[in-house]
Amino acid sequence: MLRYEIDSVFLGLTIAEFFEKFHLSKKLIYLLKVNKDVFVNCENKNFDYCLKLGDILEIDETKYEFNNCVPWKNSLDIVYEDEDILIVNKPVNMLVHPDGNTDFTLNNIVSFYYQTIGLDRMPRHIHRLDFQTSGIVVYAKSFLVSSNLSWQLENGLIEKTYLALVENFKGDYLEINSKIARDRHTNNKYMISKKGKDAISIVKKIEEINKKPLLEVKIITGRTHQIRVHLASVGSPIIGDNIYGGKISKEMFLHHYKISFIHPRSLVRAEYVCKKEFKC
Repeated sequence: MLRYEIDSVFLGLTIAEFFEKFHLSKKLIYLLKVNKDVFVNCENKNFDYCLKLGDILEIDETKYEFNNCVPWKNSLDIVYEDEDILIVNKPVNMLVHPDGNTDFTLNNIVSFYYQTIGLDRMPRHIHRLDFQTSGIVVYAKSFLVSSNLSWQLENGLIEKTYLALVENFKGDYLEINSKIARDRHTNNKYMISKKGKDAISIVKKIEEINKKPLLEVKIITGRTHQIRVHLASVGSPIIGDNIYGGKISKEMFLHHYKISFIHPRSLVRAEYVCKKEFKC
């Protein structure tokens, strides 16, 4: 059962408006209603019932939660966790989700972790990282939270910031506004193209490590390989990114270190940080 004690955040909303606040689809709200899977103070209520301070709203998740992800026992680096979200640090050279060839992915490891804490639900990642990129990945612990965070992602309310170690960089600040499209001649590669999708990256130089510039890159859009393509396009490929001209290294020096979003339960913007020390 999903459980919410009504406080000032949801006070005065009807049950229907409560679910709309999470941007749940009309179809799913309808199913919750007709299946009578929602309770207030242990009683079924009409969806026009106005929630009062201290009410206990519970949702029977049985029909809406399932786990078809094979658990894989492995260590998990947890950055933050509460009843609604799990934020973990993905290591380099790991997929976020299965691709049909391997079950050794972050999702499989999260699935095993859920088992250990008695949580029988699928690992719902809100966003992905490239295989070679390390850093923050956010998981929603319920379909309700997943709906809210997915809506935030689609509407540009989730802010993501990366660290990138590059071979060289001119100046201290640069805004890159170049469209990105798939390179039709090469598998799994993207390129700058006027026919591509809008992409904006804000780049700041924050220090040097062994005379290599360390950049902080905030992405305003979320295109595949965006940072890698953008930095390569201005002559600053990421060290270890052999697809886009970076110097060969045992790992690619790109790390998703900071994320900010509106917490679905408190409706307050929160920031989560996972720093990484680059050594080259």
